[in-house]
Amino acid sequence: MINIFVLPPIKSFYLSLIGAKIGKNVFLAGEEWISDPCMIEIGDNTLIDGKSMILGHIGKEKLVIKKTKIGRNCLIGGEALCQNVYSRTTW
Repeated sequence: MINIFVLPPIKSFYLSLIGAKIGKNVFLAGEEWISDPCMIEIGDNTLIDGKSMILGHIGKEKLVIKKTKIGRNCLIGGEALCQNVYSRTTW
């Protein structure tokens, strides 16, 4: 799991470098925890607030690895734990 602690304007670029698909006008507002960046897609015009956790896997009785897609025009509040967030959604 990666703790994203760089300055907000640089975070989207940094995540793109390590394999995440990041849309336009994405703002990561605080400290985010992201696992499996190559399995993460974040749509355009999305805001993710601090201390959120975005996972590319689920581990219950067995490990399930699947892309996590955050749609366009989404707002994810602080301390959210996300798996799939559809377009025009608020968590």
